[in-house]
Amino acid sequence: MPHLSPAMKRNARAVAYVYGAWCLFWIVFAWFDYAEARISAHLILGISGIPSSLASFYLRHASMQAIVSAAVLGWVQWVLLVAWWSTDEPEEKEG
Repeated sequence: MPHLSPAMKRNARAVAYVYGAWCLFWIVFAWFDYAEARISAHLILGISGIPSSLASFYLRHASMQAIVSAAVLGWVQWVLLVAWWSTDEPEEKEG
């Protein structure tokens, strides 16, 4: 199992909070179903979580199931991606 550095934990936690708040905002907005809120929420969460959240478009469009699945898939994807980017070790200096 790879070692989780403090920087990786900090970066992944920050992305989890920010993107989680973004997803929660759109889920609550869709829950109240004001005008075209569900369609907007599904499209926004599907596009902001590309590529994994595009799988939610196989579900019924603008349903709460599709919106929540797009949010969860996008959230997991972004947290794992940032954690992966944070694992880069600093380059050793030749000399």
